[in-house]
Amino acid sequence: MHSIATLIIGGGIAGSSLACAMAERGAGRGVAIVDVDIFGKLNSSELNGGGVRCTFAEPVNVRLCLHSTRYYMQHARQFDYRQRGYLWMFDEALWQESRQFLPAVRAFGLPVQELSPRELRERFGVLDDVSDVAGATFTPFDGRLSPHQLRMHYLNYAQAGEVELMDRWEVVRMEGNASPYEVTLSRVPPRSVRRVLGGQPAASRGAGREQLTFRAERIINAAGPWASRVAKLYGRELPVQPYPRQVFLLRHQEVNLESEPFFIDYPQDIYFRYYERDRKPCTLVSWSDPVERARIDFTPHSATYYEQHVKPRLVRRIPALREAELFHGWVGHYELSPDKNAIVGPVPQRDGLFNYNGLSAHGVMQSRALGEALASLLIDGRWSDELNLDCLLEARFERGSVMEKMYV
Repeated sequence: MHSIATLIIGGGIAGSSLACAMAERGAGRGVAIVDVDIFGKLNSSELNGGGVRCTFAEPVNVRLCLHSTRYYMQHARQFDYRQRGYLWMFDEALWQESRQFLPAVRAFGLPVQELSPRELRERFGVLDDVSDVAGATFTPFDGRLSPHQLRMHYLNYAQAGEVELMDRWEVVRMEGNASPYEVTLSRVPPRSVRRVLGGQPAASRGAGREQLTFRAERIINAAGPWASRVAKLYGRELPVQPYPRQVFLLRHQEVNLESEPFFIDYPQDIYFRYYERDRKPCTLVSWSDPVERARIDFTPHSATYYEQHVKPRLVRRIPALREAELFHGWVGHYELSPDKNAIVGPVPQRDGLFNYNGLSAHGVMQSRALGEALASLLIDGRWSDELNLDCLLEARFERGSVMEKMYV
């Protein structure tokens, strides 16, 4: 039976960053990525907002993002990285809470500017009504990039380092309680990709399809929103849930936010930023719907939904966008862990199995550091001195979450 030394399940930003880091250290041979849709448009990493920021409540997250951002800055042209900063708007309760963790951010040498509502209006003239904002922070070190270009960069380096890409294959069975594991893949026809990713019943997913069985010495669950589905194949209930998140694109001839920061609007639970579609400027906006339930669902919301729930919030901040044309949008998925932090490292009681999931919408901004850290563990048998991620192990949930609340 054919054997693979290291099988990475999932070719999104997580799996591709790990494969890249392995290849860069000369350990790409014997590594394979398997994914239902490596180069397709339904990959969750292709459908996010592309924000990159280092403002977190937990030092480990600041460290991961700072390490990653420095890399993105070095390759800014490749990833279309633009350091425009993040602007955070808070209501009264969150404003007081946020000021408690700002010293931890500043301890890393990162600038944080605190703004009153009046200073906010004066500094960012594009904003109008901020009467519900108690305070704001501007973090100029942060920015935005192209998730697609970043992921292609990772995959290109991985392939150059002899990592094998197994596209249009789904893992349908895993057998064994310790390494090596017997893994069965099922070929996914192009027309079936959306149905498979959407949650077709497991019993029917592999029926009548070409299959491939081999042994894998090590397996990394980097399946993103589908990580809990993969975990069930090896007998674990992984606490990662997928939540659909709708993004809307707007076009307006007179509104161009290119020079503006990435806006995080907590009082209204929206974020908005500059975006380019077909090389033309537009505005990207997304709302965190409080009644959204955990599931995989690529069905886009209607224009009526936008008019009722999203437009009033956005227009309150930027009235000129009232006349903007809604011309495009998509649905991506967050993969949320119980404490909104990544799950990385060995799977408890499963020799040879590793997690790299639960990224909770922070995958793009943390992927470089997380990929390097896990590569160190796999190659050297230990975390690096700079990036020890013991606090992100899955085992933390068995003894109660040890991570503090964070902002997402």
